[in-house]
Amino acid sequence: MTKWKAYFKNKLDGQLKILIKNSSWVFFANMIGAGLAFFRSVVIARGFGAEILGTYVIIVGLVGIIQEVLNLNIGTPLIKYGADYQSNQRIDKLTALLKYSIIVSIRMAFVSIAAVAIATIFLYDVFISDPGLHWFVISYAAANSLNYLNGVSKAILRLYFKFKLNSLITIIADVIEFALVAAAALLYPKNLTIFLWAVLITRFLNTLVVNGAAFYELRNEFRPYLKIKSAIIKEDLSKIWSFIINNSISNTLKQLISQGDVLLLKLMLGGNSNAQVGFYRVAKSLAYSLLTITDPLVNSIYPQLSKLISEKRYTEIQKMLVKITKLSGYPSLIFLVITYFTSGWLIRSIYGQEFEPAATPFFWFMIGAVVSSVFFWTIPMLQSLGLVHYRLRIYIVAVIMAYLSGIILIPLYQSSGMAIGILIVNLIVISSTSFLSFKAIQKLKNEQLHVSSL
Repeated sequence: MTKWKAYFKNKLDGQLKILIKNSSWVFFANMIGAGLAFFRSVVIARGFGAEILGTYVIIVGLVGIIQEVLNLNIGTPLIKYGADYQSNQRIDKLTALLKYSIIVSIRMAFVSIAAVAIATIFLYDVFISDPGLHWFVISYAAANSLNYLNGVSKAILRLYFKFKLNSLITIIADVIEFALVAAAALLYPKNLTIFLWAVLITRFLNTLVVNGAAFYELRNEFRPYLKIKSAIIKEDLSKIWSFIINNSISNTLKQLISQGDVLLLKLMLGGNSNAQVGFYRVAKSLAYSLLTITDPLVNSIYPQLSKLISEKRYTEIQKMLVKITKLSGYPSLIFLVITYFTSGWLIRSIYGQEFEPAATPFFWFMIGAVVSSVFFWTIPMLQSLGLVHYRLRIYIVAVIMAYLSGIILIPLYQSSGMAIGILIVNLIVISSTSFLSFKAIQKLKNEQLHVSSL
Protein backbone atom coordinates (compact mmCIF):
# COMPACT_ATOMS: atom_id res chain seq x y z
CA MET A 1 0.00 0.00 0.00
CA THR A 2 2.85 2.36 0.90
CA LYS A 3 4.50 1.63 -2.44
CA TRP A 4 1.37 2.54 -4.43
CA LYS A 5 0.79 5.63 -2.30
CA ALA A 6 4.34 6.80 -2.96
CA TYR A 7 3.91 6.09 -6.69
CA PHE A 8 0.81 8.25 -7.06
CA LYS A 9 2.23 10.96 -4.81
CA ASN A 10 5.19 11.17 -7.15
CA LYS A 11 2.92 11.36 -10.18
CA LEU A 12 0.78 14.19 -8.79
CA ASP A 13 2.61 17.50 -8.97
CA GLY A 14 1.29 20.77 -7.57
CA GLN A 15 -0.95 21.66 -10.49
CA LEU A 16 -2.46 18.18 -10.67
CA LYS A 17 -3.29 18.38 -6.98
CA ILE A 18 -5.05 21.71 -7.55
CA LEU A 19 -6.96 20.22 -10.47
CA ILE A 20 -8.05 17.20 -8.43
CA LYS A 21 -9.06 19.41 -5.50
CA ASN A 22 -11.13 21.70 -7.72
CA SER A 23 -12.64 18.72 -9.53
CA SER A 24 -13.62 16.68 -6.48
CA TRP A 25 -16.86 18.50 -5.75
CA VAL A 26 -17.76 18.68 -9.44
CA PHE A 27 -17.06 14.96 -9.73
CA PHE A 28 -19.31 14.26 -6.75
CA ALA A 29 -22.12 16.32 -8.29
CA ASN A 30 -21.67 14.70 -11.68
CA MET A 31 -21.78 11.21 -10.21
CA ILE A 32 -25.07 12.03 -8.51
CA GLY A 33 -26.30 13.65 -11.71
CA ALA A 34 -25.23 10.66 -13.77
CA GLY A 35 -27.02 8.30 -11.42
CA LEU A 36 -30.20 10.35 -11.54
CA ALA A 37 -29.92 10.77 -15.32
CA PHE A 38 -29.45 7.02 -15.70
CA PHE A 39 -32.56 6.16 -13.68
CA ARG A 40 -34.48 8.95 -15.41
CA SER A 41 -33.58 7.60 -18.85
CA VAL A 42 -34.65 4.10 -17.84
CA VAL A 43 -37.98 5.36 -16.45
CA ILE A 44 -38.63 7.46 -19.56
CA ALA A 45 -37.64 4.69 -21.99
CA ARG A 46 -39.77 2.08 -20.25
CA GLY A 47 -42.64 4.46 -19.49
CA PHE A 48 -42.96 6.08 -22.91
CA GLY A 49 -41.24 3.73 -25.36
CA ALA A 50 -38.95 4.40 -28.32
CA GLU A 51 -41.52 6.28 -30.45
CA ILE A 52 -42.35 8.99 -27.88
CA LEU A 53 -38.72 9.24 -26.82
CA GLY A 54 -37.77 9.75 -30.46
CA THR A 55 -40.32 12.59 -30.84
CA TYR A 56 -38.95 14.36 -27.77
CA VAL A 57 -35.36 13.94 -28.94
CA ILE A 58 -36.17 15.44 -32.36
CA ILE A 59 -37.84 18.50 -30.78
CA VAL A 60 -34.92 19.07 -28.43
CA GLY A 61 -32.48 18.65 -31.30
CA LEU A 62 -34.30 21.15 -33.52
CA VAL A 63 -34.52 23.80 -30.79
CA GLY A 64 -30.96 23.08 -29.67
CA ILE A 65 -29.43 23.70 -33.08
CA ILE A 66 -31.28 26.98 -33.63
CA GLN A 67 -30.45 28.30 -30.18
CA GLU A 68 -26.82 27.21 -30.36
CA VAL A 69 -26.41 29.28 -33.52
CA LEU A 70 -27.41 32.32 -31.44
CA ASN A 71 -25.64 31.25 -28.25
CA LEU A 72 -22.56 33.41 -27.79
CA ASN A 73 -21.31 31.22 -24.91
CA ILE A 74 -20.40 34.33 -22.95
CA GLY A 75 -19.20 32.31 -19.97
CA THR A 76 -16.07 31.13 -21.82
CA PRO A 77 -14.63 34.60 -22.59
CA LEU A 78 -15.75 35.73 -19.12
CA ILE A 79 -13.34 33.17 -17.61
CA LYS A 80 -10.57 33.83 -20.16
CA TYR A 81 -10.44 37.62 -19.76
CA GLY A 82 -11.73 37.60 -16.19
CA ALA A 83 -8.60 35.63 -15.23
CA ASP A 84 -6.46 38.41 -16.74
CA TYR A 85 -8.36 41.09 -14.81
CA GLN A 86 -8.00 39.09 -11.60
CA SER A 87 -4.26 38.67 -12.10
CA ASN A 88 -3.93 42.44 -12.57
CA GLN A 89 -6.18 43.22 -9.58
CA ARG A 90 -8.75 44.96 -11.82
CA ILE A 91 -11.98 43.80 -10.20
CA ASP A 92 -13.65 46.94 -11.55
CA LYS A 93 -13.03 45.71 -15.09
CA LEU A 94 -14.15 42.21 -14.15
CA THR A 95 -17.41 43.65 -12.79
CA ALA A 96 -17.95 45.61 -15.99
CA LEU A 97 -17.32 42.46 -18.04
CA LEU A 98 -19.78 40.50 -15.89
CA LYS A 99 -22.52 43.13 -16.30
CA TYR A 100 -21.86 43.30 -20.02
CA SER A 101 -22.08 39.50 -20.27
CA ILE A 102 -25.45 39.42 -18.49
CA ILE A 103 -26.95 42.08 -20.75
CA VAL A 104 -25.75 40.39 -23.95
CA SER A 105 -27.02 36.99 -22.75
CA ILE A 106 -30.51 38.30 -21.98
CA ARG A 107 -30.78 39.99 -25.36
CA MET A 108 -29.69 36.88 -27.22
CA ALA A 109 -32.18 34.78 -25.25
CA PHE A 110 -35.09 36.85 -26.62
CA VAL A 111 -33.65 36.72 -30.14
CA SER A 112 -33.36 32.93 -29.94
CA ILE A 113 -37.00 32.50 -28.87
CA ALA A 114 -38.15 34.57 -31.84
CA ALA A 115 -35.92 32.54 -34.19
CA VAL A 116 -37.38 29.23 -32.98
CA ALA A 117 -40.91 30.57 -33.34
CA ILE A 118 -40.24 31.53 -36.97
CA ALA A 119 -38.51 28.23 -37.72
CA THR A 120 -41.43 26.29 -36.25
CA ILE A 121 -43.75 27.78 -38.86
CA PHE A 122 -41.66 26.42 -41.73
CA LEU A 123 -39.94 23.29 -40.36
CA TYR A 124 -42.47 21.66 -38.04
CA ASP A 125 -43.95 19.24 -40.58
CA VAL A 126 -40.50 18.35 -41.92
CA PHE A 127 -39.20 16.93 -38.64
CA ILE A 128 -42.15 16.38 -36.29
CA SER A 129 -44.87 13.92 -37.22
CA ASP A 130 -47.01 14.44 -34.09
CA PRO A 131 -49.56 17.24 -34.59
CA GLY A 132 -50.30 19.96 -32.03
CA LEU A 133 -46.89 20.27 -30.39
CA HIS A 134 -46.10 23.77 -31.68
CA TRP A 135 -46.77 25.15 -28.20
CA PHE A 136 -44.13 22.90 -26.68
CA VAL A 137 -41.47 23.75 -29.26
CA ILE A 138 -41.77 27.47 -28.55
CA SER A 139 -42.19 27.02 -24.78
CA TYR A 140 -39.16 24.77 -24.66
CA ALA A 141 -37.21 27.41 -26.58
CA ALA A 142 -38.16 30.00 -23.93
CA ALA A 143 -37.12 27.70 -21.09
CA ASN A 144 -33.93 26.54 -22.80
CA SER A 145 -32.86 30.11 -23.64
CA LEU A 146 -32.36 30.67 -19.92
CA ASN A 147 -29.23 28.55 -20.23
CA TYR A 148 -27.58 31.63 -21.74
CA LEU A 149 -27.86 33.37 -18.38
CA ASN A 150 -27.08 30.19 -16.44
CA GLY A 151 -23.80 29.94 -18.33
CA VAL A 152 -22.72 33.36 -17.10
CA SER A 153 -23.51 32.54 -13.47
CA LYS A 154 -21.70 29.20 -13.56
CA ALA A 155 -18.70 30.75 -15.31
CA ILE A 156 -18.19 33.46 -12.68
CA LEU A 157 -18.42 30.85 -9.92
CA ARG A 158 -15.77 28.75 -11.68
CA LEU A 159 -13.55 31.79 -12.13
CA TYR A 160 -13.61 32.29 -8.35
CA PHE A 161 -13.03 28.56 -7.84
CA LYS A 162 -16.44 28.18 -6.18
CA PHE A 163 -16.65 24.59 -7.34
CA LYS A 164 -18.39 23.39 -4.20
CA LEU A 165 -21.30 25.80 -4.65
CA ASN A 166 -21.45 25.13 -8.37
CA SER A 167 -21.69 21.44 -7.58
CA LEU A 168 -24.42 21.89 -4.98
CA ILE A 169 -26.39 23.92 -7.52
CA THR A 170 -26.02 21.10 -10.04
CA ILE A 171 -27.15 18.50 -7.52
CA ILE A 172 -30.26 20.48 -6.58
CA ALA A 173 -31.13 21.04 -10.25
CA ASP A 174 -30.67 17.35 -11.05
CA VAL A 175 -32.85 16.26 -8.12
CA ILE A 176 -35.63 18.63 -9.21
CA GLU A 177 -35.49 17.37 -12.79
CA PHE A 178 -35.43 13.72 -11.79
CA ALA A 179 -38.33 14.09 -9.34
CA LEU A 180 -40.66 15.89 -11.76
CA VAL A 181 -39.84 13.96 -14.94
CA ALA A 182 -39.83 10.56 -13.23
CA ALA A 183 -43.14 11.37 -11.54
CA ALA A 184 -44.66 12.27 -14.90
CA ALA A 185 -43.40 9.04 -16.47
CA LEU A 186 -44.58 6.84 -13.59
CA LEU A 187 -47.93 8.48 -12.85
CA TYR A 188 -48.90 9.28 -16.46
CA PRO A 189 -47.26 6.63 -18.70
CA LYS A 190 -47.60 7.19 -22.45
CA ASN A 191 -48.87 10.74 -21.79
CA LEU A 192 -46.54 12.94 -23.81
CA THR A 193 -48.20 16.23 -22.81
CA ILE A 194 -47.67 15.69 -19.07
CA PHE A 195 -44.08 14.69 -19.70
CA LEU A 196 -43.41 17.83 -21.74
CA TRP A 197 -44.90 20.05 -19.04
CA ALA A 198 -42.62 18.44 -16.47
CA VAL A 199 -39.62 19.21 -18.69
CA LEU A 200 -40.61 22.88 -18.96
CA ILE A 201 -41.14 23.35 -15.24
CA THR A 202 -37.75 21.86 -14.40
CA ARG A 203 -36.00 24.26 -16.77
CA PHE A 204 -37.50 27.34 -15.12
CA LEU A 205 -36.90 26.08 -11.57
CA ASN A 206 -33.27 25.27 -12.36
CA THR A 207 -32.67 28.80 -13.62
CA LEU A 208 -33.91 30.27 -10.33
CA VAL A 209 -31.59 27.99 -8.37
CA VAL A 210 -28.47 28.67 -10.49
CA ASN A 211 -28.70 32.45 -10.72
CA GLY A 212 -30.03 32.98 -7.21
CA ALA A 213 -27.17 31.01 -5.66
CA ALA A 214 -24.49 32.73 -7.78
CA PHE A 215 -25.81 36.20 -6.89
CA TYR A 216 -25.94 35.43 -3.18
CA GLU A 217 -22.45 33.88 -3.07
CA LEU A 218 -20.60 36.67 -4.90
CA ARG A 219 -22.68 39.70 -3.93
CA ASN A 220 -19.95 41.14 -1.67
CA GLU A 221 -17.22 40.66 -4.27
CA PHE A 222 -18.84 42.99 -6.78
CA ARG A 223 -20.99 45.28 -4.62
CA PRO A 224 -18.35 48.09 -4.46
CA TYR A 225 -18.20 48.19 -8.27
CA LEU A 226 -21.85 47.92 -9.25
CA LYS A 227 -21.93 51.47 -10.64
CA ILE A 228 -19.04 50.77 -12.99
CA LYS A 229 -19.97 51.31 -16.64
CA SER A 230 -19.11 48.97 -19.49
CA ALA A 231 -17.07 51.79 -21.05
CA ILE A 232 -14.22 50.89 -18.72
CA ILE A 233 -13.51 47.79 -20.83
CA LYS A 234 -14.15 49.53 -24.16
CA GLU A 235 -10.52 49.14 -25.26
CA ASP A 236 -10.70 45.39 -24.67
CA LEU A 237 -14.03 44.76 -26.37
CA SER A 238 -12.60 44.24 -29.85
CA LYS A 239 -10.40 41.32 -28.77
CA ILE A 240 -13.15 39.99 -26.48
CA TRP A 241 -15.64 40.01 -29.35
CA SER A 242 -13.11 38.37 -31.66
CA PHE A 243 -12.83 35.58 -29.09
CA ILE A 244 -16.62 35.42 -28.65
CA ILE A 245 -17.35 35.16 -32.37
CA ASN A 246 -14.74 32.48 -33.11
CA ASN A 247 -15.66 30.47 -30.02
CA SER A 248 -19.40 30.87 -30.60
CA ILE A 249 -19.24 29.72 -34.21
CA SER A 250 -17.12 26.76 -33.11
CA ASN A 251 -19.72 25.80 -30.50
CA THR A 252 -22.45 26.20 -33.09
CA LEU A 253 -20.64 23.80 -35.40
CA LYS A 254 -20.17 21.42 -32.49
CA GLN A 255 -23.91 21.61 -31.84
CA LEU A 256 -24.61 20.87 -35.49
CA ILE A 257 -22.80 17.61 -34.86
CA SER A 258 -24.16 16.76 -31.40
CA GLN A 259 -27.79 17.69 -32.17
CA GLY A 260 -27.81 17.64 -35.96
CA ASP A 261 -26.94 13.95 -36.00
CA VAL A 262 -30.46 13.16 -34.77
CA LEU A 263 -32.07 15.35 -37.42
CA LEU A 264 -29.87 13.88 -40.18
CA LEU A 265 -30.79 10.38 -39.04
CA LYS A 266 -34.48 11.29 -39.22
CA LEU A 267 -34.13 12.85 -42.69
CA MET A 268 -32.10 9.99 -44.15
CA LEU A 269 -34.39 7.22 -42.87
CA GLY A 270 -37.65 9.17 -43.26
CA GLY A 271 -41.08 7.68 -42.59
CA ASN A 272 -41.55 5.87 -39.30
CA SER A 273 -37.96 6.25 -38.09
CA ASN A 274 -38.68 7.56 -34.59
CA ALA A 275 -37.76 4.19 -33.10
CA GLN A 276 -34.32 4.31 -34.73
CA VAL A 277 -33.87 7.81 -33.31
CA GLY A 278 -34.85 6.44 -29.91
CA PHE A 279 -32.28 3.61 -30.18
CA TYR A 280 -29.65 6.14 -31.23
CA ARG A 281 -30.41 8.44 -28.31
CA VAL A 282 -30.29 5.62 -25.75
CA ALA A 283 -26.93 4.41 -27.12
CA LYS A 284 -25.43 7.88 -27.17
CA SER A 285 -26.67 8.87 -23.71
CA LEU A 286 -25.44 5.67 -22.06
CA ALA A 287 -22.00 5.81 -23.72
CA TYR A 288 -21.48 9.49 -23.04
CA SER A 289 -22.36 9.00 -19.38
CA LEU A 290 -18.68 8.00 -19.17
CA LEU A 291 -17.87 11.67 -19.62
CA THR A 292 -19.32 12.19 -16.14
CA ILE A 293 -15.86 11.26 -14.93
CA THR A 294 -14.01 13.84 -17.02
CA ASP A 295 -16.58 16.67 -17.16
CA PRO A 296 -15.49 17.83 -13.68
CA LEU A 297 -11.92 17.98 -14.95
CA VAL A 298 -13.01 19.99 -18.01
CA ASN A 299 -14.87 22.47 -15.79
CA SER A 300 -11.94 22.78 -13.41
CA ILE A 301 -8.99 22.79 -15.79
CA TYR A 302 -10.17 25.68 -17.99
CA PRO A 303 -9.99 28.43 -15.33
CA GLN A 304 -6.83 26.81 -13.97
CA LEU A 305 -5.14 26.82 -17.38
CA SER A 306 -6.28 30.41 -17.99
CA LYS A 307 -4.60 31.51 -14.77
CA LEU A 308 -1.41 29.54 -15.48
CA ILE A 309 -1.13 31.03 -18.96
CA SER A 310 -1.71 34.57 -17.67
CA GLU A 311 1.18 33.87 -15.25
CA LYS A 312 3.35 32.37 -18.07
CA ARG A 313 3.88 29.03 -16.30
CA TYR A 314 4.19 27.00 -19.48
CA THR A 315 6.46 24.21 -18.24
CA GLU A 316 4.01 23.33 -15.47
CA ILE A 317 1.22 23.14 -18.02
CA GLN A 318 3.17 20.73 -20.23
CA LYS A 319 4.05 18.43 -17.34
CA MET A 320 0.49 18.39 -16.04
CA LEU A 321 -1.08 17.51 -19.40
CA VAL A 322 1.41 14.73 -20.16
CA LYS A 323 0.89 13.13 -16.74
CA ILE A 324 -2.90 13.33 -17.00
CA THR A 325 -2.90 11.61 -20.40
CA LYS A 326 -0.56 8.82 -19.29
CA LEU A 327 -2.44 8.14 -16.04
CA SER A 328 -5.80 7.78 -17.80
CA GLY A 329 -4.73 5.97 -20.98
CA TYR A 330 -4.20 2.37 -19.84
CA PRO A 331 -7.32 2.02 -17.62
CA SER A 332 -9.43 3.46 -20.44
CA LEU A 333 -8.18 0.83 -22.90
CA ILE A 334 -9.03 -2.01 -20.49
CA PHE A 335 -12.49 -0.53 -19.93
CA LEU A 336 -13.12 -0.41 -23.68
CA VAL A 337 -12.23 -4.09 -24.13
CA ILE A 338 -14.67 -5.08 -21.37
CA THR A 339 -17.40 -2.97 -22.98
CA TYR A 340 -16.96 -4.75 -26.32
CA PHE A 341 -17.99 -8.07 -24.78
CA THR A 342 -20.83 -6.75 -22.58
CA SER A 343 -22.58 -4.06 -24.67
CA GLY A 344 -25.52 -6.23 -25.78
CA TRP A 345 -26.19 -7.61 -22.33
CA LEU A 346 -25.91 -4.11 -20.84
CA ILE A 347 -28.49 -2.57 -23.17
CA ARG A 348 -30.99 -5.42 -22.71
CA SER A 349 -30.61 -5.43 -18.93
CA ILE A 350 -31.08 -1.69 -18.54
CA TYR A 351 -33.62 -0.69 -21.19
CA GLY A 352 -35.34 -3.94 -22.08
CA GLN A 353 -35.46 -6.20 -25.13
CA GLU A 354 -37.10 -3.47 -27.24
CA PHE A 355 -33.86 -1.46 -27.20
CA GLU A 356 -31.48 -4.30 -28.17
CA PRO A 357 -30.72 -2.65 -31.57
CA ALA A 358 -29.01 0.14 -29.60
CA ALA A 359 -26.14 -2.19 -28.60
CA THR A 360 -24.06 -1.71 -31.77
CA PRO A 361 -24.19 2.12 -31.93
CA PHE A 362 -23.54 2.10 -28.17
CA PHE A 363 -20.13 0.48 -28.67
CA TRP A 364 -19.13 2.95 -31.41
CA PHE A 365 -20.12 5.81 -29.15
CA MET A 366 -18.17 4.24 -26.30
CA ILE A 367 -14.94 4.34 -28.32
CA GLY A 368 -15.42 8.07 -28.87
CA ALA A 369 -16.32 8.63 -25.23
CA VAL A 370 -13.19 6.82 -24.00
CA VAL A 371 -10.87 8.79 -26.31
CA SER A 372 -12.58 12.06 -25.32
CA SER A 373 -12.11 11.18 -21.65
CA VAL A 374 -8.37 10.63 -22.04
CA PHE A 375 -7.89 13.88 -23.99
CA PHE A 376 -10.45 15.96 -22.10
CA TRP A 377 -8.02 18.88 -21.80
CA THR A 378 -7.65 19.65 -25.53
CA ILE A 379 -10.50 22.15 -26.05
CA PRO A 380 -9.96 23.97 -22.70
CA MET A 381 -6.28 24.28 -23.63
CA LEU A 382 -7.01 25.92 -26.99
CA GLN A 383 -9.55 28.25 -25.38
CA SER A 384 -7.23 29.31 -22.57
CA LEU A 385 -4.52 30.03 -25.14
CA GLY A 386 -7.00 32.21 -27.03
CA LEU A 387 -6.58 30.07 -30.17
CA VAL A 388 -10.29 29.78 -30.85
CA HIS A 389 -9.72 30.54 -34.54
CA TYR A 390 -7.98 27.17 -34.85
CA ARG A 391 -10.90 25.51 -33.10
CA LEU A 392 -13.25 27.13 -35.62
CA ARG A 393 -11.32 25.70 -38.56
CA ILE A 394 -11.22 22.24 -36.99
CA TYR A 395 -14.99 22.22 -36.44
CA ILE A 396 -15.69 23.36 -39.99
CA VAL A 397 -13.89 20.23 -41.19
CA ALA A 398 -15.59 18.15 -38.49
CA VAL A 399 -19.11 19.21 -39.50
CA ILE A 400 -18.45 18.43 -43.16
CA MET A 401 -17.06 15.00 -42.23
CA ALA A 402 -19.95 14.27 -39.85
CA TYR A 403 -22.65 14.92 -42.43
CA LEU A 404 -20.81 13.21 -45.29
CA SER A 405 -20.23 10.16 -43.10
CA GLY A 406 -23.89 10.14 -42.08
CA ILE A 407 -25.14 10.43 -45.65
CA ILE A 408 -22.95 7.53 -46.72
CA LEU A 409 -23.34 5.23 -43.70
CA ILE A 410 -26.93 5.73 -42.47
CA PRO A 411 -28.57 3.97 -45.45
CA LEU A 412 -26.25 1.00 -44.84
CA TYR A 413 -26.16 0.76 -41.05
CA GLN A 414 -29.01 3.04 -39.83
CA SER A 415 -28.31 4.39 -36.32
CA SER A 416 -24.94 2.59 -36.19
CA GLY A 417 -23.88 4.42 -39.35
CA MET A 418 -24.37 7.81 -37.74
CA ALA A 419 -22.55 6.63 -34.61
CA ILE A 420 -19.52 5.63 -36.74
CA GLY A 421 -19.60 9.07 -38.37
CA ILE A 422 -19.54 10.77 -34.96
CA LEU A 423 -16.57 8.62 -33.93
CA ILE A 424 -14.63 9.73 -37.02
CA VAL A 425 -15.36 13.35 -36.16
CA ASN A 426 -14.24 12.92 -32.53
CA LEU A 427 -10.91 11.47 -33.65
CA ILE A 428 -10.35 14.38 -36.05
CA VAL A 429 -11.12 17.01 -33.39
CA ILE A 430 -9.07 15.40 -30.62
CA SER A 431 -5.96 14.72 -32.71
CA SER A 432 -5.98 18.22 -34.21
CA THR A 433 -6.57 20.12 -30.98
CA SER A 434 -3.99 18.14 -28.98
CA PHE A 435 -1.33 18.72 -31.65
CA LEU A 436 -2.04 22.44 -31.89
CA SER A 437 -2.16 22.87 -28.10
CA PHE A 438 1.28 21.39 -27.52
CA LYS A 439 2.72 23.23 -30.51
CA ALA A 440 1.44 26.57 -29.15
CA ILE A 441 2.68 25.89 -25.62
CA GLN A 442 6.13 24.94 -26.90
CA LYS A 443 6.29 28.13 -28.96
CA LEU A 444 5.39 30.28 -25.94
CA LYS A 445 7.93 28.42 -23.85
CA ASN A 446 10.69 29.01 -26.43
CA GLU A 447 9.83 32.71 -26.60
CA GLN A 448 9.99 32.91 -22.82
CA LEU A 449 13.45 31.26 -22.79
CA HIS A 450 14.65 33.62 -25.50
CA VAL A 451 13.55 36.71 -23.57
CA SER A 452 15.11 35.47 -20.32
CA SER A 453 18.43 34.82 -22.07
CA LEU A 454 18.71 38.41 -23.32
